[in-house]
Amino acid sequence: MYILLCGYPPFNADNDPEIMKVVEKGKYSFPDEDWASVSPMAKDLIKDMLVLNPDKRFSAEQCLNHPWIKSYTSGQHIDAPILANALTNMKKFRVFLLN
Repeated sequence: MYILLCGYPPFNADNDPEIMKVVEKGKYSFPDEDWASVSPMAKDLIKDMLVLNPDKRFSAEQCLNHPWIKSYTSGQHIDAPILANALTNMKKFRVFLLN
């Protein structure tokens, strides 16, 4: 979901072992230049999904019941313009992987 909304992963480093160290720290951010137009509810769901402790991390069922997801099932499309960019963001991520 993080990648779909901005085009790059929440954890990054120069190689796989370094990426794993960053993941183990669990620190990520929402840089304004890429996240300013994403709703607080979407960011809230991502935060719940990226909790370091697996016992406290949201399950798939909890994600599906999150208000941001529910807004799409009820027709209240809060982040519709952002989701329209999801394909572009996936292409950006593909380029990111190739570099």
